[in-house]
Formats: sequence, structure tokens, C-alpha cells
Amino acid sequence: MKYYIAYKFSNNKDQEGLKKKLEVIADKFHGWGFETFILGRDIKKWRHIHLGSIKLIPVIFKSMKGCDALFAYVDSPTFSKGLFFEVMISKILGIKSILVLEHNLKSKFFKHLFNTVKNSTNVEAISKDLLL
Repeated sequence: MKYYIAYKFSNNKDQEGLKKKLEVIADKFHGWGFETFILGRDIKKWRHIHLGSIKLIPVIFKSMKGCDALFAYVDSPTFSKGLFFEVMISKILGIKSILVLEHNLKSKFFKHLFNTVKNSTNVEAISKDLLL
């Protein structure tokens, strides 16, 4: 099984910390026998390259098409246009979507778009049962 790992990056005040969290998540998934795709890591090589919405949508679509599920980890309360595009593309492709909110964040808008919404105290607390 392959997971497309989504996140809020541009408006995140701790982008370096977020990168570390995403690597921890990817390591956990790999330990459970899953493959992962992270746009910032796999396409952008962790450099902040602004592709713009028009150029980014086909990249997201193509990348997500090879995945079985969308796993979004959100540790910031700010809105993210990119995450919105990602969850909408998962709906178009018929891919299961899971949203994990850190520290009981409130995200009413995004909660309605995902198949499953869970909370986690932190990235270390993410367990395989959040995927079920």
C-alpha cells in the first residue's frame, strides 16, 4: 500500500520542524511495510520551490494517482490551498483520505472533506490504528 502524505507547509511557522515530523511519519509507515510519497521531499527535495497552483495540480494528480490513500498531517490552524487541492484530487480519484490533527486542532472545513478524521497528541503518537 502506498500513502500520499499531505501537510500544510507555506503558512507553517515551523517549516523545519514540520519536515522532521513528516520524516518521522514516513519512517513509521515504512516500518509498517507501506510506501510513501511526500511532495516536498520527493519532487521538491525539501527546497521551497513555488510552482503555482496551475502547475502544481497536475503534479499532485499524477503523484496521487499512484497511491492508495491520502494521509494528511496537520499541525497548524491556518488554511492551506494546497491541502484543499490534494483532498479534492483524492475525491476525484476515489482514494481514501485520512486527516490527523495534532493537539486537537479545530478544522471544521477540512473535517468535512476527509473520509476519516483523528486527533494525535504529536507525531510520535501516530500509530497504525489511525490508518484503519
